[in-house]
Amino acid sequence: MFAQGTDLSGLKFCIDPGHGGHNPANDRLLIPDPGVEFWESESNFQKALRLDTLLQAQGAWVILTRYTNDYPNDVLEPKPECSCRTGKRE
Repeated sequence: MFAQGTDLSGLKFCIDPGHGGHNPANDRLLIPDPGVEFWESESNFQKALRLDTLLQAQGAWVILTRYTNDYPNDVLEPKPECSCRTGKRE
């Protein structure tokens, strides 16, 4: 994914995998093929964790807006805080 030897030291990333949990009101259960199903939130969360690992392996400073696939309140408070920590504004 990254060129070998890429140094991301000093760069800050905020990864927002979106809403969490398996609440049908704000999540989608996907069934692309018979016998294959997954929740959109879990898929997004797993991708965020993988990206976090890849970026940190290259020296980047990374925070996620959530670290579990549970997000019972679906509030926006962590996102502005995350953007302030990274020096970016939403």
